[in-house]
Amino acid sequence: DAGILFRVSDPAIGYDAQQGYFVGIVPRVQRVVLGATNGARWRHILDAPAAIEVGKDHELRVIARGDLIVVELDGEEVLRAEDDAYSRGSVGLRVVDTEAAFSRFEVKPLRRETFEKKNQKRQLNATAT
Repeated sequence: DAGILFRVSDPAIGYDAQQGYFVGIVPRVQRVVLGATNGARWRHILDAPAAIEVGKDHELRVIARGDLIVVELDGEEVLRAEDDAYSRGSVGLRVVDTEAAFSRFEVKPLRRETFEKKNQKRQLNATAT
């Protein structure tokens, strides 16, 4: 697994030693996974199949506002979940039992109008089918 830790408090060394969320790609099973750790245990929230080509660059993005968490892989939404266990914290990168390289790691404030427009577009697409 390789991906992004967010809304993390009490960071520490160890698989699930921090408190917060993790979203990552798991190439060996071709999935994107979202979960939370409480400092001792992993809690699975949601996962989805994804075409993850090893050796290719992938863009992984997390948008978190309130209890809504949206995950995009290579520009496409792959996960959408609600969870209110952690509302704030730091961000970081995590690699577990694999090799990974990261570039262009950015943290940006989320503009309310951008999030609402994207959410509205998704709702319109969902009702148009």
